[in-house]
Amino acid sequence: LSCGRTKAESLVKNMLAPEAINQVLLALSGDGKHLPFAIQTDASHKGNHKMFPIVVQFFTPQDSLLNRMIDFVENPDETSKWYYSLENVGLSLDHVSAFSAGNTNVNYGVHNSVYTDLHKKHENLLQGNCHAHIVHNAVRHALNKLSVDIENVVLKVYGFFSVSANRRESLKEFFDFLNVQWREILQHVTTRWLSLNPAISRMLQNWVAIKSYFISIGEDCPKQIQKVLKLPKHADTMEDNDLQDTMELLFCNILNIFEEAIKKLERNDTTAPEIYRSMKCLKDKLNQRKEDEFY
Repeated sequence: LSCGRTKAESLVKNMLAPEAINQVLLALSGDGKHLPFAIQTDASHKGNHKMFPIVVQFFTPQDSLLNRMIDFVENPDETSKWYYSLENVGLSLDHVSAFSAGNTNVNYGVHNSVYTDLHKKHENLLQGNCHAHIVHNAVRHALNKLSVDIENVVLKVYGFFSVSANRRESLKEFFDFLNVQWREILQHVTTRWLSLNPAISRMLQNWVAIKSYFISIGEDCPKQIQKVLKLPKHADTMEDNDLQDTMELLFCNILNIFEEAIKKLERNDTTAPEIYRSMKCLKDKLNQRKEDEFY
């Protein structure tokens, strides 16, 4: 059995999706008493379209935890009113017990957000923030206090060598000259929380060779890289500047603590007590380093 794209879309929209939603409504109705449920969502971009998948989570009378997608809403103006689509499929907002989403303003802003709107209806509404997002934001704010834009350095250096095999081979010669083991420069993707720390660690391992290479090519070094790396005009002034930059890169080793916490938070089998324990452990480690003045 096979069918074209149009017929497949019609089957999903007009038969499979309504039946799936009906099964959710029957499960939530229980034995005549409507079960409370949580709303989960995370905004997604598809081209220039802003989409919101809506998932409901609830416990059945048999104590089974179920997660079911019930809608996929397009909301181009990115307002907080997309959740009213729940009522379109027969779910009442009066039974919402918790809300879980990414830490964006439209979801958790102080004014006119999804959470504030729902909280007006339910004073005991549980707030399910994304803890991994919180940890990542803490890292980004901390890095902004450095005199060097470390994230920009990683992106610019990787971009310079990734587009040219000749540059990569020339860089290898500096590794050989300095008697340093060759290691590939790692890419950092700004939307991937766990890619920054490995990229910085690899940059630190390759730092002397990379900076020596850029100084050696003089005016051929792109102005943007000269600026972000704070390259000296003369090789004999490299030592003092290099010491400062290396110290700031070494400070970024503290990211290991944050990376460890995010990995625990992103596990599929993580429970609420484990999330609390992971966040408390992260806070305790940071406070201990602050007290010891060891970073």
